[in-house]
Amino acid sequence: MTSRRKISHRVRIAAALLAVAGAAVCMEGASAQRIDARNAHTDRWQSRLDELRARERALEERAGAGEAALELSERLLDRIAADGADLAALYGVPTREQVERARSLAIESQDAARRARALIEAEIRAVESHADFAADRDMQDQRSRLAVEMLEFRRPLAEARAALLLAALEDSASRRRALAQSVAALLQALDLREPAWEARRLVMLGGASLLNGDGAEAALDAFSECLELIGPEESRVYVEASLGRGIAAMQTQGAGAARAAVRAAMARPPFTPRDLTSAPWRVAAADTLFRIGAREAGRAASRPAWRDAMTRACEGYVELLTRSEEGVESIRPVVYAKLTELGWPDDPAELPTVAALALSDRAVRTGEPDRAIALLDDLSARPDVALGPLAGEALWEHARVLLDAAMSGTDASIERRMRAMGSLVRIGRDHEEWRGAADAVETACRLGLWLLNRAPERLHGRVETLLIEALQVATQRYEDLPSINDWRLELGRLVDDAMGERALRAIPAAAPAQYVQAQSILIGHMLERMDAQEGAARREIAQAMLERVHKVRVSLRDVESLEGEAGKWLAALDRPATVAMVELGELERATRLAASSPDAGVGRGVFVRLCRMLVEAELRDDLDEARRIAGHVAPIGAIELERVSAADDIDAATDRWITLHQARALTLTGRGAEAAALLEALEARGVADRSVRFWRADAMRQAGDEAGAFAIWRELAGALEAAEVYDEIFWRSWTRMLSALADRNQDGARTATIRREAGRLRALDDSLGGRPHRGRIENVIRRLDDRSN
Repeated sequence: MTSRRKISHRVRIAAALLAVAGAAVCMEGASAQRIDARNAHTDRWQSRLDELRARERALEERAGAGEAALELSERLLDRIAADGADLAALYGVPTREQVERARSLAIESQDAARRARALIEAEIRAVESHADFAADRDMQDQRSRLAVEMLEFRRPLAEARAALLLAALEDSASRRRALAQSVAALLQALDLREPAWEARRLVMLGGASLLNGDGAEAALDAFSECLELIGPEESRVYVEASLGRGIAAMQTQGAGAARAAVRAAMARPPFTPRDLTSAPWRVAAADTLFRIGAREAGRAASRPAWRDAMTRACEGYVELLTRSEEGVESIRPVVYAKLTELGWPDDPAELPTVAALALSDRAVRTGEPDRAIALLDDLSARPDVALGPLAGEALWEHARVLLDAAMSGTDASIERRMRAMGSLVRIGRDHEEWRGAADAVETACRLGLWLLNRAPERLHGRVETLLIEALQVATQRYEDLPSINDWRLELGRLVDDAMGERALRAIPAAAPAQYVQAQSILIGHMLERMDAQEGAARREIAQAMLERVHKVRVSLRDVESLEGEAGKWLAALDRPATVAMVELGELERATRLAASSPDAGVGRGVFVRLCRMLVEAELRDDLDEARRIAGHVAPIGAIELERVSAADDIDAATDRWITLHQARALTLTGRGAEAAALLEALEARGVADRSVRFWRADAMRQAGDEAGAFAIWRELAGALEAAEVYDEIFWRSWTRMLSALADRNQDGARTATIRREAGRLRALDDSLGGRPHRGRIENVIRRLDDRSN
């Protein structure tokens, strides 16, 4: 029971006794005299009760006021320690905000401790002056607690702590030394037998000895003795003594010994395990390592030596930002705030990596992106060994700041995005272990595709090279990326070598959209190889293409129930299938598939390839083959013409090409009148060039209007010769006219005309327009010779 509770208890006892006395008198039925006596007795008890209550109120007014002031002083010190400002001030790197706040709170704490002394002394006098003090054990215990625990232990320690922090925060060396000496004197006068209290005294005595300027040895002894008294469970005092011993070792044994002492402490609790609970202690340790390194750098004989020393000084901060299992993002602002307030050189090349990152972060937040980019450009130009463990972080920040700054569509913004992409690719290629490497690769691939569509022509080659490298890194090292099959596909589109094929082949059928596109590209590569071959080799590749298409169809049927759109993807295979069928001569099968395919492009593809084969057959003068092919061209051509005419925006060039070739196919299959009508309609739509007129004449001849056809050919040839234009149409027209004259030369009446015109044509061009016109004209001449023989 405390003294205050004891007083209240006695008041309640007195009141109870008073009530009992009154009740007893009433029960005995005493006389008025006895009642008067009783009243007098009651008055005396009441007076005593009032006196006790008055004393209780007085004690309540004063009791606890001293302890409250002391607790306030201690709470203010705890507030300084909450973010490590006390350790930073004593043995580390405090920020300006920490300095200002700690100084203000330390002054308040010191004032509260001084008030507590006067109040506690008053409380002690009040207890000692109580009438029952000599006989009241509780009052004596309370007096002992006030005098010993509060006045002799807690209060001087609180006052010393506040004064020690004010000394550490003092700018004036002489003032700092004077404060430290007064703190040391106060602490040396204390006799604290309890280990926990004595440890607190020793750790502050060590700090005061260091601040005194010439007490490093004494400080080292004090810190060592403190650590012998307590264990890691007294984490705050233990950490402070460990770091203080490191600073003392720096002054007595050199930077190497100091770093070793701090590192040894960091390997044990409470600096471990590396989690959020130990983070404040690890920040404090990093501060101390920086302070040791900065002092070493101050003694460097050259700029390179200074740079190396400052890089070592920052190693603790680097470890915080790279090795913390959790809480890195909460630690980063603390570290950056400390570093940005130091006096660094203006030249980015002089800065340790972590310092450049801190300064660039501040530049971004203060609206200075160009300064941030300059700092990060310098970092990105350094080799990995110079960037150290923060290489991934530095390259990521470089990319992020460049992308944030590239808001316009100018060439400069494109260049910035390309530089950003370069840093992202470098992360994925060289820093696969960094926590954000996969995100960097994914971003690089997406950015590369964006740039490929928007970069100006002069930058296109560089962008493509960067994108290929990004896709290579993604497909070879990051197979768990969400979009890995997209990147395999893009790589296969951009490069057609073995690497691209490997990427395409790695796409599984379980990703049908990408799988079909990949197989289409692979089949496209086969098609390119096929087109470069002739004869049996060409047919062999076509057969392999058809087999590949069949294999893909089977694979897609297995996943149809999973995807639901397998029909669309299967239709995408119709194009290469029909190409292979055409090459293998399976024209009926190809045209049937083209007509039934939901992909309109399939029919167009078959039509184009058949028309190419038709022209080749005509050039070889293989009319039987040309007619066979034409029989398959015509039905597909009719469908294509319907699609062209149904389009809202008719493309004139497409309209002309399809109509011309359809007309040629119709002519070869004996449907000259239909062909002529198609070409007349084409001319009516404003397309009346020489080719259209020539092939209309060809169709007219097949339909029986040879005179009309001859007139058009003669007009075309004459106009071209007058203009001295000896092109394909000129030679085709003369070939047709000479052949027509020869067909009507049964009586030999046109022989002289034919020979004269043939000789004139040879005078114009001894090769007679080359293949196939020369052979056709010479064949007409041979027919004349055969007739004459």
